[in-house]
Amino acid sequence: MRLLYFSAYISVIIGIFSSCTNQKAESSLLTNKTSCSLKDCPEPQKKIDGSLSIEADAGVYQLNVDKSDVLEIAGKCADLGVRDNRILVEMYQGEDVSLPDALFFENSSSVNCVNSKTPSLNGKRCFWVTQGRSVIDFGAEYPQCFNGRFSFSVKVGRILRTTESGAGAVTDEAVNPRRKYFVRFKLRANDGAISESGWASTLIDRGVTKPTFSQDSLPFNEFKCDIKINAFRNLESLLDISYDIRYTPEYINTVLGTEVAATPFPITFTEPIPATPLAHVTNYRIPNIIPGVKYKVKVKAYDKKYSYALQPSPGTTPEESLFSEELQCGYTTIPLNYSCLLDGSLGAPPTSPTNTCGVYTAGTPYSSTCVGSLKTCNLQITDFPSLPGGYPGIMQFMVVKGKTSWDPNYEPPAALGNCTGPVGGAPEGCIQNVPLGTTDWAFRPELYPKNTCTSPSVNTLNGKYAIAARYWRSATEKGAWSNMVTCEFKN
Repeated sequence: MRLLYFSAYISVIIGIFSSCTNQKAESSLLTNKTSCSLKDCPEPQKKIDGSLSIEADAGVYQLNVDKSDVLEIAGKCADLGVRDNRILVEMYQGEDVSLPDALFFENSSSVNCVNSKTPSLNGKRCFWVTQGRSVIDFGAEYPQCFNGRFSFSVKVGRILRTTESGAGAVTDEAVNPRRKYFVRFKLRANDGAISESGWASTLIDRGVTKPTFSQDSLPFNEFKCDIKINAFRNLESLLDISYDIRYTPEYINTVLGTEVAATPFPITFTEPIPATPLAHVTNYRIPNIIPGVKYKVKVKAYDKKYSYALQPSPGTTPEESLFSEELQCGYTTIPLNYSCLLDGSLGAPPTSPTNTCGVYTAGTPYSSTCVGSLKTCNLQITDFPSLPGGYPGIMQFMVVKGKTSWDPNYEPPAALGNCTGPVGGAPEGCIQNVPLGTTDWAFRPELYPKNTCTSPSVNTLNGKYAIAARYWRSATEKGAWSNMVTCEFKN
């Protein structure tokens, strides 16, 4: 009986092993492994016919200093099925690899920068494997070709120029063009014998990004233009980039004034908040926007993170971007109003459709002197910026009798005299110049140059007078006219 039990036990064990068709090849007791799955019984590596190859996804990368100093380079590769492979990477400062100071790093020696034109990078890590597999060999790190792809990251420094110091070291792309960082790499495989692909390469272009900005609308009576630059948010410090704001007044008929390098007032910071200064470095307010004048505003960015030996100030002249697109602020015309002065007293604004400011009647003093009528139209500029002392320009009031409409760009057909007294025979109209800051001016019809008054029957003071005001700086630099008001005098 015991022999029978033992034989049965042996039969069960043999049955178990005979039914196992999915055990790992390394642990299976079977001699025939053809029934194992591919996962558990991998085929030996097979080399694929062809040539090793490697290629970056882009021939040129753009990595501006305001964006980042680290760039990932990725691409496709063919390792021909050889898993024992590695990628050799070299990086140069400029495309001429023969120059003695061109080599930036090579991963077969170290992951650190050497001979960098940005001294702070010397001895610092400048190379990383970013995805896939890698090989570490005596401290050197090599990316591998894995599933037909590779990638690694490199660190770059300041912008490079053909001439970087001394004569000719200027920020001029024609005279002294920028140089690119040059990265080359090749695939090496070891399948008993070492084989390599040819060198593949890519370039890294450095610059400063042309900034963009927006204009916040303010109530016009503040006479300010707020500029909010769209800052490069991923900088280690916003102080690494500074901005230069320029504005140009545009007068009537598109006449441009002198470009001004603004010394803007920073607006209280919002986000992000730099450590210093206690104002947002990308928000600015330009004051003293004069009504009736357009202002074209543009901005450029400067790299302050790295030092350059460029002319005219070696060691301090920063690399710069192109100017942004222009925005316009300002232009809303001068708001002009009026009220009537009767016999020297300020009266309420007229309510009649004829806007009658004064009524002339026969008798003293009008019939005897035709002056000192005390019939006056008081013009009032209701809002104008408080300009600093010495600000250039004047205010002009123009009066044209009988004019029914007023174009913002209107110019009289002939030069006009002053509204200081009748001269007879002058062109229709007169101009009164007043200092900036003067917002009121009283017009008296007996001082209109074309008028006459020698008796009650010879009296041309009555009528409708159109009046407008504008900022005036020179014969060509003039703002748009205000709205027109009409003062009427009649018997």
